[in-house]
Amino acid sequence: MSQSIEIAAGRRDELLREAVSRQAPLTLNCRVAEGWTTGKSFLLGYEAGGCELIVAYPSGPSGMQPEIVAGQTIGVSFRRAHRKCVFETRVVGRCNYSVGRVEDVPALQLEWPESIFEMQRRVYYRTPVPRDAELPVQVQLRDDDDGGEEEVSVCRGRMRDVSAGGLSVVVADEDNPRWRPDTRVACKFMTAASGPAMNLYGHMRYLYEQPEGGVRMGVQFVGLDTDGEARSVLGQIIELTRQFQAIEKRREG
Repeated sequence: MSQSIEIAAGRRDELLREAVSRQAPLTLNCRVAEGWTTGKSFLLGYEAGGCELIVAYPSGPSGMQPEIVAGQTIGVSFRRAHRKCVFETRVVGRCNYSVGRVEDVPALQLEWPESIFEMQRRVYYRTPVPRDAELPVQVQLRDDDDGGEEEVSVCRGRMRDVSAGGLSVVVADEDNPRWRPDTRVACKFMTAASGPAMNLYGHMRYLYEQPEGGVRMGVQFVGLDTDGEARSVLGQIIELTRQFQAIEKRREG
């Protein structure tokens, strides 16, 4: 069962030009010194020769602009109807792009991608952890030096569910870190007793107290579907969800 489908070259170019025509919103993922950073952008245009894409310079979760330089590898994702399209490319440079407004828009020039993958929706469905399974998860702040969060920089809990897009963790009431939504975090957990720990970067999207007790935290992964090197990790997570689904099917059967 493949989790992604590569779009044919002719269809790829048609898809990109159609996305440019509607200035499709984008999510840009790029590596920085402390891991991954994510920014929101949108398509502005493309060079007539079809060798470069022009996208608005991204803004981060807090409104800050990440520093992106020429030569940097960047992951891009956008939606077409209910499907998510992803590709990896390289930054050519920065420019100001005229879109008929009073001021030009700060923009990035990106190499025209060699390939685009269409991700299957089912890989993003959250799979519950089986009732008798315990998967400890450590979640750590990546913003310790900004002074804006509480003193707690690491919290530990148990995995509640997982998908290719993220996971949720349940922590004890007394361990509630009280972080703000969109806080950048790093997650660490093991998928097998004898295997290596998995380290993933992401954003904490929600944190709320459960009626039955405990605090539930939702984390969205960053960079797994758009980064070629990280696709092996993505495959491991998808395999973990299949194992959980198989356990539940055997129990129901």
